[in-house]
This record gives sequence, C-alpha cells and structure tokens, in this order.
Amino acid sequence: MIRRMTLTSLLTVAVAVAFAPGCEKHENFPQPLGVAVPQTVNNLSVTTLDNIVFDLTWDVDDPSAVQVYRAYYILEGLPMPNLAGEGPTPQATIDFQVTVSGVTFGVSVVTPENVEGAMVLVTP
Repeated sequence: MIRRMTLTSLLTVAVAVAFAPGCEKHENFPQPLGVAVPQTVNNLSVTTLDNIVFDLTWDVDDPSAVQVYRAYYILEGLPMPNLAGEGPTPQATIDFQVTVSGVTFGVSVVTPENVEGAMVLVTP
C-alpha cells in the first residue's frame, strides 16, 4: 500500500514537471539598475596635536557624485570599525575626550543612490 502511494506521488510529480511551463526568455527580465560605482577617497590624512582630537581631510575626483562621506575609527584590539560620523564635506574631526593610541581611521563615500564604497584606511 505504501509503495503504491509513493509510486503514485512520484508519477504525479514527474508529470507536473514534464508539463510545467519553461522560464521566461531573458529579454523579458527587468533591466539592470544604473547604479554608479562609488569613488575611492584620495589623499586621506590625519593630524593631531594631543592624541585626543584628530582632524581628517581627504579629496575625491568628482564631489558631485557624493551624497555623504562616512568617517570611521578602529581602536587597537577591537576588530570592527566604528562610525564616527558622516557629512557632506571632505573633512572630519573626531574627539575621543581621552588620549588614545593605536587608532586607525577610515573614510568611505556614499553615492546619491545610497551605495557605500570601499573604506580607505590611515594610521597617524
């Protein structure tokens, strides 16, 4: 009885698959999105006088293709980058309010389509 039910189920599935409609032609699929590839930050530099407040500056080839810049920091011993802030200008000030050492900074570009680019890193 169980064999007969199993065989009937398999035959039903085989017939359904054999007569199932094929996939649509690829020409009918939606067109790819025209998302711009984010730029990479150039000339990233960091300055500090006291290892408490750090000033970051950078530039990009085409500022009109930038929605915001995101500045990150990575503390020694903590593997994940932390978002320090974002803004529309190619500069950032990060105030730790205590002396820090072994910190790495990163900056990325976000396009008007909200695509974030690769992070460029620098250690003072």
